[in-house]
Amino acid sequence: MIEKTDINKIIDENKKINLAIEDSTDAIGIADENEKVIYVNRAFEILTGYKKEDLNEAGGSKALYNNDASFDIFSNLKSGHNWRGEVDLKRKDGKIVKVYLRANAYVGEDNKVKGLIGIHSNLEELIELKEELNKKIKEKSNYFNLSYDLLCIFDKKGYFKEVNTSWYRLLGWDEDEIIGKHYKDLVHEEDHYHSKLIDKAMYENDYLGRFENRIKTKDGSYKWFSWNLSIDRLNKITYGAGRDITEEKKAKENEHKLFQEIEQVNKELKDFAYIVSHDLKAPLRGIATIANWVKQDYKDILDEQGNSMLDLLISRADRMKNLIDGILDYSRVSRLKDNMKTVDLNQVIKDVKSILIVPANVKIIVNDILPKIKFEPTKITQIFQNLIGNSIKYMDKEDGFIIIKYTVKEEYIAISIKDNGPGIDERHFDKIFKMFQTLNRRDEIESTGVGLTIVKKIIDIYGGFIEVNSQITKGTEFILNIPKKYLVERS
Repeated sequence: MIEKTDINKIIDENKKINLAIEDSTDAIGIADENEKVIYVNRAFEILTGYKKEDLNEAGGSKALYNNDASFDIFSNLKSGHNWRGEVDLKRKDGKIVKVYLRANAYVGEDNKVKGLIGIHSNLEELIELKEELNKKIKEKSNYFNLSYDLLCIFDKKGYFKEVNTSWYRLLGWDEDEIIGKHYKDLVHEEDHYHSKLIDKAMYENDYLGRFENRIKTKDGSYKWFSWNLSIDRLNKITYGAGRDITEEKKAKENEHKLFQEIEQVNKELKDFAYIVSHDLKAPLRGIATIANWVKQDYKDILDEQGNSMLDLLISRADRMKNLIDGILDYSRVSRLKDNMKTVDLNQVIKDVKSILIVPANVKIIVNDILPKIKFEPTKITQIFQNLIGNSIKYMDKEDGFIIIKYTVKEEYIAISIKDNGPGIDERHFDKIFKMFQTLNRRDEIESTGVGLTIVKKIIDIYGGFIEVNSQITKGTEFILNIPKKYLVERS
């Protein structure tokens, strides 16, 4: 129970708040859980005509409201709920005054109602303020009409009360053709879903949020608008601001169509690469086979130059076959990630070592226990097979090594593959990731120049990136930066 001593203590400790309450134009009254009035401010006495003692003698707070309103208000408050709404307040002299009541229940630490607080706003004064506000709004109507967006005000039932000149500029409607018309008459029938939300919001909310719909122009066509609505429930009106997004919609639609066309072109290119590659492989195999037959059948007739020419022909056919295989491999690297699984990178390295022919002069060293990641198994294998394979292919040291390790950064898992091979000149760092680019003459080291291109494309698909650190004669380090979200935490 809130005792008088409690109120006095609060007032003593909060003198500034007390002065603000006393000087407030709103009528404020406080009652205990038994509805006994224990505090009223000056505005309350002026509004109701009651002093605290007079009101308690007249029956307490219930004397201010009719039975139905009183029951509704106090049943809510005693349940611990607040109450908001317009209500007729009965003064001591019997005059009825319409007020807006904000009633709150004070709940103690034991979750029991300890007191009741009521704040009454005299709506008659608010009506006067509204009239003054309307006057100021009219004075500033030029600003209303300066906006390039559609601005409007409509009543609770959805009928336009005011619109700005943009309705004519953007849609062709004169003001007198809009005022009094229901907003649904202008909305495309396929967009009436939002109209239902608007109707609901006008009764329940004060803000609907952003949405889009099509509005009819005077010539019968439609334009797209993005809307923000704010609902004034007290004055039973809704404010709307609509921005023309017709061109933006068209651009997005064209973008979507273009994307579909690109997807179709990519599919056709992949199909083309696959078909052409297979059609080219057959004659290449034939060329290589015939060249081998000639070399075997006419080995006693061919001189050294003839044998050399046939070897060159066979080598060129093999190189073309490898290039075709590279094109196929590149075309198979999809832009979409599918079949993702938890992959143990330690096992991937073991699998790659079993696939590649690792010469005796090259050691593959894994410095750390590598992590598990979410990835497509075939693609992660492709990455390590290409990088480790390159290190082996170009190794020029008698005691070669390839060191693999990783670190976890703030946003990425950084996996390093470092060798002590011949190194790469810094000016060639960009070149090595381009299709069919190789730094050595193809007659010196057979290479298609596709492997690193595939590695970069896969890493790009996963939202990562690849770095190169290298010095001539001192070796090369490739660092795979894979987004940390693909890391599988160790159990």
